[in-house]
Amino acid sequence: MTAAAMLFEMETEIIHNMIRLLERGSVDSAIWQAERLTELGLLKARNRKITERELPKIIEQAKNEIKAAGYSAANRIDWLASDNKIKDALPVSASPRLREVIGTWENQTMNQMNNLGMTLIKQSERLYIDTIYKATAERLSGVTTSREAIAKASSEWRAKGLPALVDKAGRQWSSEAYAQVVVRSNVRQVSTETAAERCTELEIDLVEVSSHLGARPLCEPYQGKVYSLHGKTKGYPLLYQDTSYGDPAGLFGCNCRHTFYPYQPGTEKTYNPYPKKENDKVYELSQQQRKLERSIRQAKREENPEKVKEYQSQLRTLVKDNDLTRQYAREQIF
Repeated sequence: MTAAAMLFEMETEIIHNMIRLLERGSVDSAIWQAERLTELGLLKARNRKITERELPKIIEQAKNEIKAAGYSAANRIDWLASDNKIKDALPVSASPRLREVIGTWENQTMNQMNNLGMTLIKQSERLYIDTIYKATAERLSGVTTSREAIAKASSEWRAKGLPALVDKAGRQWSSEAYAQVVVRSNVRQVSTETAAERCTELEIDLVEVSSHLGARPLCEPYQGKVYSLHGKTKGYPLLYQDTSYGDPAGLFGCNCRHTFYPYQPGTEKTYNPYPKKENDKVYELSQQQRKLERSIRQAKREENPEKVKEYQSQLRTLVKDNDLTRQYAREQIF
């Protein structure tokens, strides 16, 4: 199980803990609010116990994902480099510089996951208190019953998760979504940096960028082209300056599927660009598929079988009509 999936489970357990406490007692009684507020300490203690039990395992799994990605990327360079390039180099596993790069990203991931764990606890406490006051206010105003207000809030938490952050565009990120972005982004960064570092160790300057249908808009222009890492080979653009490298949605950014390989001048390239119109169509279809997969996961978390069936039906139609591959793992909530 991935670190993001493990965090999803931890978040779900915290949500269920909140709901169990909110549903205790006679919800529409006059003393219900006071009783639930006095149990805030119990909520904190339970959530602390959950995070102390689960967060170390999540962090360890995330670090393993970082380490595996880093060494895999460096080994890929060795597999494709010429024998005379690697004969005098230290093995990947013995390179101090590669260990340093991987260690840096492991530490960053650990800090981000620890911060996310603390955010989960704080947000659960805030939402717990807000729901108590909102439920009481709705009962007193006669808008609805306290139980209906709790049920609505519970459904929203199950569907959206607990908010980890709100970005500049005003979008609210669930803890699961944020964890996925953190780990994927760090895996991508460590893969790129270790591959580049291994190229430096082996004195490789030219690299070929991979290509695939459905590339993102900021990646598509650079597919199947050759770039210079250090500017040592004349006539080739620089990978770090003449591409979208560095943009989160660009080449080797978060969720990018591209990589690069050593290239020897005069040899046949492995990859070639795809026609832009064909690429953009596949990209748009992939976005529709990802949206439906998210909707299925949300409906499962809400325990709403009718919605699950509806979204699964839409996904089956999309996959069948466009000759796509259904990815069942993306529909699971573990």
